[in-house]
Amino acid sequence: MRIDFSLNNSEYDCRFVVNDSRGSREFFIFAPNKSMNVNSTYIGLEVYSSDFEITVVPITPKMEISSEEGEKRSLFDRVLTKTAESLASEILKIILRVSSRYRVTNARDNDRIKLNYRTYVHGGKSAFSSELIPMMYVFFEAEDKNGRLKPEEAYGINRREVIKFARNWSLFEGVDLGAFGLFLTYPFQLGRIQYLSKRKRVFKKLKKLYLMNDEQRQSFFEKQEEFFVNL
Repeated sequence: MRIDFSLNNSEYDCRFVVNDSRGSREFFIFAPNKSMNVNSTYIGLEVYSSDFEITVVPITPKMEISSEEGEKRSLFDRVLTKTAESLASEILKIILRVSSRYRVTNARDNDRIKLNYRTYVHGGKSAFSSELIPMMYVFFEAEDKNGRLKPEEAYGINRREVIKFARNWSLFEGVDLGAFGLFLTYPFQLGRIQYLSKRKRVFKKLKKLYLMNDEQRQSFFEKQEEFFVNL
């Protein structure tokens, strides 16, 4: 049977694995081109059982700084662009990309599975106002004709990279505060990121979001959106 998968309002490409009665197969869906006012992209696949699992993983986007003049830019402008792209890529290393596994049951021909892009920042505004290293998850929620699917598993696929970035950040911050500041800041900041990026902690957070009712979810994500708008 044919199942359509849609990737909605995503800043990231998506790698996903379908595991059905014929085994596992890997596919990719590219993020919508928002510059062309496209909010969703689709892919149709043959699935060989009514019950199957999908695992969805955000893929880090390639950071590109656009320019209307293209190749006519000066060498100085091109160097600035490369510097901006490099900086943006470094900043992305603090974001934990979460692999999420869901189980689809009683699927029928021409059903559609929606993959909805989500972000979550621990502490929101307070994390930045208190000068904490931000801990942010990006992930996809899955939804079929019956509503949101319960996550069966979730974990950060780039945890080592996130912890390494946090280690460098906290060292730099601690040195700026002096030896005493380093002694206090480094273990706390690094320990916090290590804790919040643990497999068990990430899975617990996604399950908590799943269990929220519609009113709670709307309020939660509105606060998250407000944080990014005012950042």
